[in-house]
Amino acid sequence: MREDLLRLTPEALAQLTNMGLLKRAQRDLDEGNGPTILLEAGELTAIFQDATRTTFAEHAGLKESACSCNAPMCRHRIATVLHYRKSVLENASPTQAMAAPNLPAFADLTDEALTKALAQSVWKQVQIELQKPVLISVDVQVQSGRSLYTARLSQASARFYAGADLSVARCDCVQQQRCVHIGLGAIAIRQAERLQKLGENANTVIIEIGAAHKVSSAQQLELGALATSLQALQLALFEHGLAFDAASHCALALSSCQLSAKKIGATWIAMVLDDLEACLANYQSRSAAFSYEVALRLSRELTVRARAMRARDVSDVPVPELSMQAVLGMSEAMESALDRLSLVSLGLRIQNDGAERTAQLAVVDTDTQTLMVMQKSWQRSSTSDLSEQALSESQRIGTLRMSSLAKGSLITTTAKRRANGELKLGQSFSGKAAVTPHSGDFSSVRAPLLMTNQQDYLRQRSLAAPPELAARELLRNFHVLNVSRVDAVFFDAAHQCLCARVQDSSEATWLIKREYNAAAPGALDALAKAFLAPNTEVRSISGQVRVEQGECIMEPWALCLFDLAAAESGEAAATFVVPDLAQKTGALNQLLLGQTAKPQDPIAETLIALNECLIALLRDGALRSNTTTRMRLQTCAQQLRAVGLLAASGMLNGLVDALARHTSIETPGSIETPGSIEKNGFTESIGFMAAITDLQIYLAFAEHSLSNIDLGDS
Repeated sequence: MREDLLRLTPEALAQLTNMGLLKRAQRDLDEGNGPTILLEAGELTAIFQDATRTTFAEHAGLKESACSCNAPMCRHRIATVLHYRKSVLENASPTQAMAAPNLPAFADLTDEALTKALAQSVWKQVQIELQKPVLISVDVQVQSGRSLYTARLSQASARFYAGADLSVARCDCVQQQRCVHIGLGAIAIRQAERLQKLGENANTVIIEIGAAHKVSSAQQLELGALATSLQALQLALFEHGLAFDAASHCALALSSCQLSAKKIGATWIAMVLDDLEACLANYQSRSAAFSYEVALRLSRELTVRARAMRARDVSDVPVPELSMQAVLGMSEAMESALDRLSLVSLGLRIQNDGAERTAQLAVVDTDTQTLMVMQKSWQRSSTSDLSEQALSESQRIGTLRMSSLAKGSLITTTAKRRANGELKLGQSFSGKAAVTPHSGDFSSVRAPLLMTNQQDYLRQRSLAAPPELAARELLRNFHVLNVSRVDAVFFDAAHQCLCARVQDSSEATWLIKREYNAAAPGALDALAKAFLAPNTEVRSISGQVRVEQGECIMEPWALCLFDLAAAESGEAAATFVVPDLAQKTGALNQLLLGQTAKPQDPIAETLIALNECLIALLRDGALRSNTTTRMRLQTCAQQLRAVGLLAASGMLNGLVDALARHTSIETPGSIETPGSIEKNGFTESIGFMAAITDLQIYLAFAEHSLSNIDLGDS
């Protein structure tokens, strides 16, 4: 018996080949054109009525099989597997027929078995990759009694349909099967299984494999240069302040950091630096896209990732179990080519900055459940007579209309994915890309991307690393929410936003909140129409999720609706709505006015105040700090102590003392001048920056998990 072929379910066959070939094979079998099966010494041969001969040598899978039709992949191979599985099940006893094929366990997978399954040349590539740290996200979902594993690397994602049988695994890279990504994914799953990290409370875990702590002497020198440049960059930002031309003062340090990061391949650091450069450019051009909060978060991310370079020398800073190389992104390829992808749109979001429009289109690979993002920018001319909706409809990503992609599904073989999840489409010709209308539901989306229970989501969120340490994602915290009931819909005039309170299957409440945006003037009307439509249910909502003071809030990108009246009459009932591409209809005027009750969380509010203090320092700079600045910091320190955050209070008081020394305050009545800093020397500069560094790291961990801060201080 060929158990390896019995493991090839129709779903696995569809992903290993394509749905068209699977349907043709199934149609041939339904019409009675099944082959004659011969099994001898482990070799399976199928002879069709037209004399076509398909052979699966012993241990050979779909890719290694041979067919006399000479096609690289054909319906004959698929029909052979389907017919063989059916004949075995029909001849089996009822107990055997109901039992799932014996799937090999990852915990029992040996390196020898990996070498045999992947081929010696691929195993050598795997060993080369394991000489550096590799960070892999592993998740498991149970379908039809089977555990389906997915391993996500930054370059590609691998799907395992039959346990540790790697011949049935598929990767979305150009090689598709028996590739280095499948080998690395299998090792990560094996480690997760042996450590028992996957269970009822953790369907998704981050696994680090490879030589995590080996750094060459040459790399040590480069890391030292990068650390020095990053320190100089942060010093220039906080010493001079953005309002007093810090961008010019830090230009040389920023350039030096970028060169060092690219030289050692620190992908995540390089991406943060590129974002910081764009942020500073927005400030200098007085762009509406600039945000002090974004600038501070980028500075904080650089601080946390840079601390990983010397984390083993610092015992008083919490460091997660991630290697320095993984935190810096030294093992991540900036861009990777992908093979055939079957993508489904999860919605679109358009933002504006003056005349510039930027759209982000979220898509999911239905096989590996990998979330990716396409981007498009365009300018709105001041003389244009086109509406925002018409202008958006005319945009193209590659050769395809952006609106068709946002409202449909895409099959493509010309895509590339960046390390942060950005998807770039190549030029598509001769059937290399096909766009079809959206099905109107998210049935192809699975957990953890799909959310049905708020407690499960919050539990999974708590297990994740802080974003300042995790792999960078262009679209973070994006999910699909299954809705069981809509409780209330109203318009908050004070904040110009539409709000809806909905419940999931566990009866937990979510706040759906969308603010008005001039680049998508019909979005609020489309949302109001969807929520108020008679005999229509809102089944699913996709969008970015955030947690504010204990409340789960989603910004909607798309909705799946179900028309009950249409379903009763036998018509198409499912509808897919992308608010940012909708026209203005006036439906928003039908909503009642209301306000969102803001939950009171003293700890969260105090941390917000601490962030505001650091933003003020980033804006004005330490050179211009004065008695008023220090009094504000001391007031915030008292607030932190009052809510029990003693460690943060002590750090902030330390910053006040460092700033006092930094500006050479000798007496309470002395006059402070920007030039007074020059007398203090480099030592005092390092002192106040050390205090800011400690606060930045504290805030990163505190905001990520409010329930786990200051546990040892009371």
